[in-house]
Amino acid sequence: MRNPVCLFSESSGIRIVWGVYSKCSLNCKHCSVIKEDYKNPSIDKYEPVLKDMKSSRVDTIYISGGEPLLWKDIFDFVKLVKENGIIAALGTNGTELSQRNVEELLEIGIDKIFLSLDSHKEEVHNFLRGENVFRRAVNGLKLLNEYKIYTRIDSVLWKENYNNIEDFVNFCKNNGAKEVAFAWPMKVGNAKTNPNILIPETEYLEIGKKLKSLKEKYSNEIKISYHRFESFDSECQGCQGGKKIFYIDWRGRLSPCFWISAIDSEFFTKDNIFRNKFSEMKESEVIKNFIQMETKRKDVFGSGCPAICKIYNGNFYSKDVLFS
Repeated sequence: MRNPVCLFSESSGIRIVWGVYSKCSLNCKHCSVIKEDYKNPSIDKYEPVLKDMKSSRVDTIYISGGEPLLWKDIFDFVKLVKENGIIAALGTNGTELSQRNVEELLEIGIDKIFLSLDSHKEEVHNFLRGENVFRRAVNGLKLLNEYKIYTRIDSVLWKENYNNIEDFVNFCKNNGAKEVAFAWPMKVGNAKTNPNILIPETEYLEIGKKLKSLKEKYSNEIKISYHRFESFDSECQGCQGGKKIFYIDWRGRLSPCFWISAIDSEFFTKDNIFRNKFSEMKESEVIKNFIQMETKRKDVFGSGCPAICKIYNGNFYSKDVLFS
């Protein structure tokens, strides 16, 4: 389900975005993940956590990183997610999608792969992601198609690719992707220090019209989804962070949203899900404080994304830039 306010898709239950691994082989110009040398708990520590999540109405886990395929226990983790009846979607930059890894993902029943790809042009993708990344990602896409694993392309629109969206959609379709999801780069982390990659904010709504048109045009060939490219009003559903959407980092700390945690670490719990139950931590003071803050913000300024408000206005208590 798509909420035009939110940067994440929602599910019927609770959706977890879980950055299971801190390390990554790339250093993308727009990345907002803080990389660190951290040793994950042993895999047996995750099983009771997942059981508790399932009993707490978690129905989807989006597995992210860093690069999750670098984690030695990733396949065991995905297997545990599936054994607990939770949908498992794994996000990857594609550089670790070898035939062996793809076969393993198929065998353990991965539901979806979210593959990062930002252009059908090698030099454009590599400028954002790094040298020789394009070919490895495209080879991974072809492997996923060969093994019939549902693949969504996650694409960041930036100033060198947003004028070639339809060509890119066709490239993804012709190489076996079932879906393309477009997002904009957030002014956090590396994107904050690389402002030259950003699209002028005045272009966002025009891009949204183009995406809507392409979604209709290709509706029988490939699914096109997008976040934050259309205006909304007070009738729109507001932020679901801390209610139906949560973020967990590799240390097991809980936050109402990845973007909120990237902006303000005060919205991370001090404890973690390996010591306390998710079912209890989601009712913690940190989460309650966030919900109270967002409720007050919405009452005054209307629906919107509090992370966007903070990034673009310098204050959580402000109006979302796309609120009409």
